[in-house]
Amino acid sequence: KVSQLKMRSDEMAGDAKRRVPIPPGRALVKRKFHNWRRRQMEGETIPRKVKRSKQDTMVVGVSYVAVTLFALICLLPLINLFAKAVSSEEMVLSGKVGFWPKNFQIESILFILKQDSFQRSFLNSVFVTGVTTALTVVVTVCASYPLSIRKFRGRRVIQFMLTFTMIFNGSAIPWYILMRNLNLVESHWGLILPALVIPYWIIILRSGFESIPESIAESARMDGASHFQILMFIELPLVKAQIATMTLMCAVDSWNAYFEPMLLLHRREKFTLQVYLQIMLTQFAQSNLVNATQAKQLMNQAPITMQGAAVFLSILPILFLYPILQKYFVQGMTLGAVKG
Repeated sequence: KVSQLKMRSDEMAGDAKRRVPIPPGRALVKRKFHNWRRRQMEGETIPRKVKRSKQDTMVVGVSYVAVTLFALICLLPLINLFAKAVSSEEMVLSGKVGFWPKNFQIESILFILKQDSFQRSFLNSVFVTGVTTALTVVVTVCASYPLSIRKFRGRRVIQFMLTFTMIFNGSAIPWYILMRNLNLVESHWGLILPALVIPYWIIILRSGFESIPESIAESARMDGASHFQILMFIELPLVKAQIATMTLMCAVDSWNAYFEPMLLLHRREKFTLQVYLQIMLTQFAQSNLVNATQAKQLMNQAPITMQGAAVFLSILPILFLYPILQKYFVQGMTLGAVKG
């Protein structure tokens, strides 16, 4: 009985020890040690941390400083623009507004948002940008996939034609004459249709398709898959980074387009946001973009405050879109660029 009681006490002591929680720091160190010991016994090569030299540390430090300065150069104008948009008239005109708002107010932003001309121009830009980006992605995918197939006849001729148009193209006058002959003046389709074929992105996406091993497509064909099924379910998921990058860049180019809308669109109900901003920044009070009531309200606001509010509102959609697709940007620009 004494021995049984002793064994029972030992078991209870062991259970108590097991119930005592191990501190997180000790548990982490213990787990890392066991993992290191297991990898060492299995013969796996354990990488050692390379100590940087003074020259490497200096280069890294200079690189961080340069990137930080470049980011500040790009970011500070936006901060200053926002500060002027939400500051009072007196502070803006006196030049006291830097990177922090003074006498915070949002009347300028609300005034711009309530304008029918701004709302109409904003919707026009959304329509043109959305349709142009969607159709450009579809056309680019449909053009680049056949060019990535080596057995495709006429592949070299088409590639030469695409490359030729990247170097030599018509000027604004032949382009405008063509749009006029096609009855695309005063139409948003005159902005959409010419932007559907972009040789640069066709070549980039073709390189992405070519970087995919041919054995994947061959095995899919042996299983009875068609070209459309291979493209949709095998090829496209592998180049989604490039497609996301192309979507972002096409959307930014279409949203910021100014020269083509200025040539084609002359009626204010057709204006895109960039044309609206140009008229507002140059002749806001004298233009027909505002009615009599809005013009009277405008006299109580500083012109630079109104301009800052309008420009800030115009860049918000792109600022929201970029962080969503930013993680694909670097990979999409470099995927397929190096062969072998």
